[in-house]
Amino acid sequence: MQEIQTTDPICCTIATGKVEVLCVGLMRTGLQSLHTALEFLGYSTIYDQDNTPFTYELWDDVLKNRNPQAALRKMFASEDSAQVVMGMPTFCFWEEILELNPDARVILTVREENGWWQSVRKAKETMDRDVPGAPLRYGTIRRSLERFLVPSYHGFCEVLRFAWATTLGATGLSAETMNESTTKSSFRRHNTYVQSKLADRTTKDGQPQLLVFDVRDGWEPLCKFLGKAEPTQSFPSPQDVAHKYYPEGHQRPDWLDRVTGFDALFHPDSMFGARMRTELLWGLLFCSAVLTVFVIVVLAVASYVVEIPVTIVALVYLALITV
Repeated sequence: MQEIQTTDPICCTIATGKVEVLCVGLMRTGLQSLHTALEFLGYSTIYDQDNTPFTYELWDDVLKNRNPQAALRKMFASEDSAQVVMGMPTFCFWEEILELNPDARVILTVREENGWWQSVRKAKETMDRDVPGAPLRYGTIRRSLERFLVPSYHGFCEVLRFAWATTLGATGLSAETMNESTTKSSFRRHNTYVQSKLADRTTKDGQPQLLVFDVRDGWEPLCKFLGKAEPTQSFPSPQDVAHKYYPEGHQRPDWLDRVTGFDALFHPDSMFGARMRTELLWGLLFCSAVLTVFVIVVLAVASYVVEIPVTIVALVYLALITV
């Protein structure tokens, strides 16, 4: 089983501790703003979607029922656990994580339903159209090529697809456009279920365990719930966190403003990004070698049947290798 990666400078560091705060809100509910706000409040170790590229093998064990409790315990109930857990795909397994950390305070981020629907729809369209590899696409051929050429990215995409399909329904990914009614229904069902399970639960010190939180409400309800003093700076907005991972001098793709959790993958200095580029290079070299051998064999056989000029052979090979 894979060790949790902690050395990438782009991702949040996971340090010794226990899970103190579990954020169970779905995607597009202000999680980035909340992430930054929790850092302001002193939570220095946060497991978020940006950590998934470095734990996708453990998530693969969870998704495929290969001793999932052991994998979850390694990530969220060990000496390497982060103080805060949030983001995809953790909100799909929030009950299991809470069972491992029964005294954690739980934050359910919510927002107005129509605004959430528009945001999710745009994020899905962006990932299908602009994000390299279209990570939410379910095509069999696409996924086979992805697995062969860039296995690490494939592992991350499988976790991402699972989270979206579990939350919004599998048909939400197989179709070109998500269905508005069923997607909104999934949003309501998740929020209602969380509240029904935790409405009457308290922590060991007798405080309510659940906070239903709209990030537009700012510091007051969040700080009161966590027992923290309110910072003097304003509550983080999406604009404040948009360029968090990209230093000056690097061109940040515009589509990263419309999705979350991909900065660590495509940042030029990311270890995971370097790994993907290396895998892709070797995959393409292997394919080129196989194609070269195939062309040589075919042309060698054909040369016995009809004489083919060397120039034609070279042009055909170059055309195939370019494609």
